[in-house]
Amino acid sequence: EDYNNSSIDLNGILGIRDGKFNWDETGFADSAEEGSIVLKGSILSANLPDNEGGYEEDQINLDFFIANINGNLEFKKP
Repeated sequence: EDYNNSSIDLNGILGIRDGKFNWDETGFADSAEEGSIVLKGSILSANLPDNEGGYEEDQINLDFFIANINGNLEFKKP
């Protein structure tokens, strides 16, 4: 069976709004607390900056937003 290498730049499609992941923003990795980004299976978690100068832990299930279409990863905007 043939396999296709595919990747998707989450930083270009996923951002932060008040301590929460947000698909209407970009650049989450640039603002997340250093060393806090973790991917376990399809669950992405990180400590994200909030509007009060602190950080909040948030997580998102990428299975709901990223699909494998004929061997290519594609973003499904909510």
